[in-house]
Amino acid sequence: MKVTGNGGYVMQSWFDVYNFDIENREEDAVGLAGAADWLNAFVDREVEEFGIPPERVIVGGLSQGGAVVCRALVGSERRLGGAFMLCSYVPLRRRVLEMKTPFASQIPLFWGHGIMDAQVTFPLALRSAKQLALDLETTFLRTSHPLTPESLQEDFKRQSEGTGKSSNSSAAGKATLRFCYYGDLGHWFSEEEISDLAVWMNGILGNGRYKEVGGVGEAEGEEEGEAGMDVDDG
Repeated sequence: MKVTGNGGYVMQSWFDVYNFDIENREEDAVGLAGAADWLNAFVDREVEEFGIPPERVIVGGLSQGGAVVCRALVGSERRLGGAFMLCSYVPLRRRVLEMKTPFASQIPLFWGHGIMDAQVTFPLALRSAKQLALDLETTFLRTSHPLTPESLQEDFKRQSEGTGKSSNSSAAGKATLRFCYYGDLGHWFSEEEISDLAVWMNGILGNGRYKEVGGVGEAEGEEEGEAGMDVDDG
C-alpha cells in the first residue's frame, strides 16, 4: 500500500503511517480497525470452522504487527488465551477507554521491549504499557530476563480465582500485562526475549503446569488443537 510517511511510495504495511513520530503523530484509525478486523476474522475462523477453543489461541506481532494485535485485543469480542507485542506500541492510545470491550481486560499480554530501541523508545513503551494496563484495569508487572514458570503462577492464580463459571464470561478474572525488558536490545527481538515468550506461552497453553526441560519450562498435559498466530512487521 502507499504509505504517506514514506513519500507516498508503495511498501508493505498493515495501515497507513502519516509520519514516524510515534508519540505525537496522527494515526490511521480506519486502517488500524481494518487490520484488527482481519485478525479477529482469522481467529473466528479458527474457532468456528476448526473447533479450536479461543482460550487456546494466542496472537502476537512485531513492531507494526504488534500495534495491530494491540488494537485487536482492545476491541476483542472473545476471551483469547493471550496476546504478545514485541518492540511495539499502543495505537490510538488516547482512545483505549472508549474502544475497549469487557473481554479486553481478561486477555494476558506479554510485551517485550529493548532498552536500546530507537524507533519506539523505551520510556515511551514503558509509559504506554502502564497506561494500557490502567485503562484495561489489568495488573501491570515489569520483569527482567529470565522469566520463570514460578513467576507466572500468581498471574494464573489471580485470574482463575476471579474467572467464575465460563472462560467466555465477561465476568471472568482480570489478566496481567507482563512488560519484559532487555538491556542491549534495539528494535528487534533476541534469544532471551523469545525464551521468555516461550515460557509465558507454555504457561498459558499448559495451564501453568511445568516440568523443566533444558532450562526452559515445558508445559505438562497440553491439549491437541492449540493455535498461535504471529503478525509480523510486514
